[in-house]
Amino acid sequence: AGIAMQEQRFADAVVALTRASDMDPNHLGALFMRAEAHLRLDQRDKAIADYTEILRIDPKAHHALVARAKARAAARDYAATLEDLDAALRIAPKDEEALLFRPATLVR
Repeated sequence: AGIAMQEQRFADAVVALTRASDMDPNHLGALFMRAEAHLRLDQRDKAIADYTEILRIDPKAHHALVARAKARAAARDYAATLEDLDAALRIAPKDEEALLFRPATLVR
């Protein structure tokens, strides 16, 4: 899956990462990489679903909240974007990515 991602074969990566996730449904790395592959394939809903699954497994995964916020912003769901960013900042108040992305979301 990692090689497929590096070679920008995102559909192949999704297949491999889905197999990995099926073998270990709690494998956060596989879910995160699959979400990224979905984003590269412009499949925001599937990426958001993967980030949501990560958060079900680990509610304190602030990086998944920030990534899901970006996917939601791309889908123009700004209210949900802000909810995710605020949740991420409650968990990790100094998360630079969330701190930088939040003001840009407010302008929209």
